[in-house]
Amino acid sequence: MAKQTITKEGWKSINDELDYLIKVERPRIVQAIAVAREQGDLSENAEYSAAKEQQGIIEDRIAKLQHLLDNSEILVDSDVANDKISIGCKVKVFDVDMNEEIVYSLVNTAEADLDKGKISIRSKLGEAMLGKRVGETFTIHAPSGNYEYKVLEINK
Repeated sequence: MAKQTITKEGWKSINDELDYLIKVERPRIVQAIAVAREQGDLSENAEYSAAKEQQGIIEDRIAKLQHLLDNSEILVDSDVANDKISIGCKVKVFDVDMNEEIVYSLVNTAEADLDKGKISIRSKLGEAMLGKRVGETFTIHAPSGNYEYKVLEINK
C-alpha cells in the first residue's frame, strides 16, 4: 500500500491529537471505569457501561490515528511546485459566480477542514484544481449547478 502524503502541519495536528488521547483521555477513562466498577453490580451499572463505551471510542480513534501516521509521509516543501496546484499549495482563486476571492490550502483528506480553508485533494474542488496554473479557469459540475473559478495565485 502506497503511503499517503500529509503536510507538516497536518502531521503535527494528528500527532498532537493522538498524544492527547493517549496521555489524557485514556487515563481519564480508565479511572472512570475503576470508579464505576466500585459501585457494585456491573450488569446494571449505567456509569460502567457508558465508560466502557467511551473507552471503545477512544481506543478506536487512537488506532485510526496511529494507522494514519504509520501510513503517511510528510510533504517536503521543496516538493511543492509554485507553478501548478498540488497538495500542500495555498491557492487564491476567484469565484466567478460569487464574485469574490477565496484562499484554499490543498491537503490530504485526513487534514481537510473547510472552516479553516483546508480542502481535500479528493474533493470535487480539490480534484478540479490539481495541476492548474495561474490564469487558468476551471468549472466544477455539481447537482446544484456549475461553478467557475479562476486561479489567481499559487504559494507553498
